[in-house]
Amino acid sequence: MTFPTFPDKSEYGAFYEGYVSNAVSDDIKASLRENRDAFIALFADLSEEKMEYRYREGAWSIKELIQHITDSERVFAYRAMCIARGDEGPFPGYEQDDYVAVLDLTGLSKEQLVFDFVMNRNAVISMLSNLREEEWQRKGVASGSPASVRAIAHIILGHCKHHMQIIEERYL
Repeated sequence: MTFPTFPDKSEYGAFYEGYVSNAVSDDIKASLRENRDAFIALFADLSEEKMEYRYREGAWSIKELIQHITDSERVFAYRAMCIARGDEGPFPGYEQDDYVAVLDLTGLSKEQLVFDFVMNRNAVISMLSNLREEEWQRKGVASGSPASVRAIAHIILGHCKHHMQIIEERYL
């Protein structure tokens, strides 16, 4: 299969450019699997204490970042599934800070958070793996911007890579 190809800038909002450009891939599904494995490795040796670390006052903890990544992928994947099924939306945005503000991760271990991410990522990969070429090309509107299924897949990858880079640079 030759699909999906890399999305055109007309298939996603300007806000997502950084994520999409961080996800250049000839095989987005393989890249999502590789990124999942790199995500697991990133946290493998971190202590539970380190998971609470914030690099500055008001910054999210590593645990909150992991949950944010998982929550965001769920939102993105829902949009991709709906658009693939012919629902053009519009799909509302979501306020990430509001989501994190009400999180209570007390009692959730690093292993539980990483496991939840992995299970969600596996579901995303499974969903994308079952799409036909025409479904990858479908477009809708999300967060007030154009959104194609193939662009959303690249946004999922690029968003995770973005936050992994932040964790490596500012937290570790």
